Amino acid sequence: MKYLIFVIPFFVFCCESISGEPENKLDILIPKYKEAITPQEDNFSYILNRLGIKEKPTVTEVKGNKIIKTKFKSFDLEIKEYRREPSRAVGLYVNFFHSSLKKGKTFISYFDGQYSESNYCYAFSTLYSKDEKLDKPEWGYYECGRSLEVNTSGRYVSEKCWDTNDYVNDSCRERTAVDFDGKEWKTRTDLNPSSCPHKCYDLIPYMDTGEYVVRKSNVLVRNSPSRKGQVVVKLEKESRVAVTEDTGKIEEIDENVAPWVKVKLRDGKEGYVFGIFLKRPGEFWP
Repeated sequence: MKYLIFVIPFFVFCCESISGEPENKLDILIPKYKEAITPQEDNFSYILNRLGIKEKPTVTEVKGNKIIKTKFKSFDLEIKEYRREPSRAVGLYVNFFHSSLKKGKTFISYFDGQYSESNYCYAFSTLYSKDEKLDKPEWGYYECGRSLEVNTSGRYVSEKCWDTNDYVNDSCRERTAVDFDGKEWKTRTDLNPSSCPHKCYDLIPYMDTGEYVVRKSNVLVRNSPSRKGQVVVKLEKESRVAVTEDTGKIEEIDENVAPWVKVKLRDGKEGYVFGIFLKRPGEFWP
C-alpha cells in the first residue's frame, strides 16, 4: 500500500530574539507534542519512555538508519533517526497511523532547526504526489488537512491546508505564513475561509499535561470524555485551562482526530474537552 513521506531540507541555523537574547523559536511555535522530537542521548528510549510504551519494539536497519516499530494506544508508531555519521543523530522522523480511521500524522525534526508535520489520509484521487499524475483515480495515501513547517534559518513558519482532489495548497485559506517577528503575514485578505469546500482538519496523537489556550468560541466542557457527556460549561476563545490528563480516548469529529483530555478551569471546575480545540500558549495555529 502506497503512502507519502515528506522530508524537509537540512540547514544550520542561529536565531536570536529582537532583544539580542538567544531564543529557541522552534520550541515556541511547534505543536503540543514537541517533547517527543527534542534531541536526547538515546532518542528511541526517550520517546518510548515518554509515551509510556513498555512493549518491545521491532527493530530494523535501512542503509545504516535504525528504525523501530511498535504500538502507541490505538496508533501504529514508527520512529527513525537520520544520521550524518554513526555518532551523531541530525534528525528524527516520527509517524503515527490509525488503521481503523486510515489516517496518519508524520512529523520530522532536524535538530539544527527545521521541523515539518503533515497528515495523510486514505482517499480517492487522480494525483498520487505533487509530481505524478495518475491515468485514472486511485485509492491511496495523500497529504490531507493541515500541514506545518517551521524554518529557523529562514525565520518563518508556514501553515497550509491541502486539497487531495487537486493536490494543491487550499487557495481559499486566509493565513499561510508569517515571519518569526510577526511582521510579514503572507495572506490574501479578499478570501473567506468559511467558503472553503472542506475543513482544514488535523490529527493529534496525544497531548501533554500543562497550560493550554482555547482556540475557538463556545468550546464545550463535558462531565465525561464523550460527545454524549453532559455539558458542564462553555469556554470562550483565548481562555486558559490546565490539561491534567490525556484520557487516550481517540475520536474523529468533523474529520479531526484527537484525544479527549481532562481539564481544570480557573474556578476549580473539572471536565473533559476534545483536544483539537486547545493549543499551547504561543503555538502557531489560528
